[in-house]
Amino acid sequence: MLSLLLQSPSRQAELEQSGHEPDGERHQGCPSVVTANLLLGGLVGLSEAWVRNIEVFLPGMMKILQDGREDVKMKILVVLGNVLGQLQKRKASSIAVQLVARLLPLFDSECSELREISICMFTHLLELVVWRDEKRMRKEVQRALVPLLFRMSDQTPSVAEASREALLGVSELLRWKTLQHLLKRERLWELGACLLKKSRSRTEEYLQQSLPYLQDPQNDVRLAAVRFITLQPLETDQDMSVRSLAAQTTLFLRSRPMQPRSRGILGVLCCCWP
Repeated sequence: MLSLLLQSPSRQAELEQSGHEPDGERHQGCPSVVTANLLLGGLVGLSEAWVRNIEVFLPGMMKILQDGREDVKMKILVVLGNVLGQLQKRKASSIAVQLVARLLPLFDSECSELREISICMFTHLLELVVWRDEKRMRKEVQRALVPLLFRMSDQTPSVAEASREALLGVSELLRWKTLQHLLKRERLWELGACLLKKSRSRTEEYLQQSLPYLQDPQNDVRLAAVRFITLQPLETDQDMSVRSLAAQTTLFLRSRPMQPRSRGILGVLCCCWP
């Protein structure tokens, strides 16, 4: 088929006028040269339309990323990746900042393929940012630190590795050398402590983000959440709101002893939390 599509325009015109097709195209399921060229032309035109009018399509695509089926979300991410690669970097950078927040809920999808694709897309968006958008992007990616930290414990190796690469990209954007060092040396057990030490002002936010992971379907992810929560004596934190939330979290966990998922977590919690 490739050789047929590469025939000269004069040969294609001759075939069209004569109404004949090469022998190779008479097989069932093979389109004619004219049909193939029309299809290719349509795809090129469609691709160009997406690139020219990305701002028009973007709200609809973001809505699909929020409410669509998982298979459709994956297709949208592939399309977005292709389109962004064809945009001028200044334009792609602005769109990248808008998209980042939409990807975070996909990190916890039940579909491992969607988890991986969304995390890889997140890393790709970091690479598109130009200096004028760096401040906005740094603010957005702060919310991805905890989810990516926990996804490094994902039972799907490709998801865990994609999460590590994404965290490395975030550390480079934030110019956070200690985090980069730990990731490159694979000293993963120190990452949670590093995160809390670096961003004490965000402790309450990190704790709030951690709570849903205590009910994650994957045991290793739940354990990662417990370890992170218990890294600091939060119940004696200087901030009243943090102390209160930590106390509520402890009560919440200890009040659910009959849930099979929570038994392992409770054992770890009782050992680690004073």
